[in-house]
Amino acid sequence: MASRKTKTARPLIACAGQDQLVYARYDGTASVTLDGSGSNGSKAHRLTYTWYLGGSPVAMGMHPTLRLIAGEHTISLVVSNARQESEPSQVVIIVMEPLEVECKIHPPSKTFFKNDPELMATLTLPPGMTTDQINSAEPLRLYPNGVEVKHQYNIQWRRQKETRANVFVFFHKDMLKRISPDGSAEVAISGQLKTGQYFYGIDTVQVIDRNLKTVSTMTYP
Repeated sequence: MASRKTKTARPLIACAGQDQLVYARYDGTASVTLDGSGSNGSKAHRLTYTWYLGGSPVAMGMHPTLRLIAGEHTISLVVSNARQESEPSQVVIIVMEPLEVECKIHPPSKTFFKNDPELMATLTLPPGMTTDQINSAEPLRLYPNGVEVKHQYNIQWRRQKETRANVFVFFHKDMLKRISPDGSAEVAISGQLKTGQYFYGIDTVQVIDRNLKTVSTMTYP
């Protein structure tokens, strides 16, 4: 009588996916989706996927999304079922921090406004950068609440053999009321380069409406 072969369990193999380079937004964090779909098991849909960062579990599932700060992160994946657990598989996520640029809001702080409802900000990119490097498909946003600016214009100029690029941004002063009730706030304006890296500039502005009664007790700067 022929002997019956014993069926052995297929070993579990975790696969944490490809290393990733992602870009942090103005707040210094990036949203990263992990991919454990390459993991191997007898019944992949019944596997448990546990992701670890710094030795602690941070996510579950085949495609979890994490928010990571700028820097290099090594994340490990372990897959398991009711009977066994895989060896860990690692993926490296590099989060590139945003580029800070010079920013000036016009009119400057503590300026009285009469009929013009708009403010303008000028972002100046570092020397050597050109307007062609700006991702015009990604609208600039006003932070901390992330609303889109009203208009933007990119201008490139050259002085003494040095190429400079400016981004002129226009936004309604009522946007500031969404940030601060009295219209006084530290404002950041952020956009994106074609490389994927974000850039931002920060300035402080105080909008005082000439029609407010409190203005009568104040003097012009």
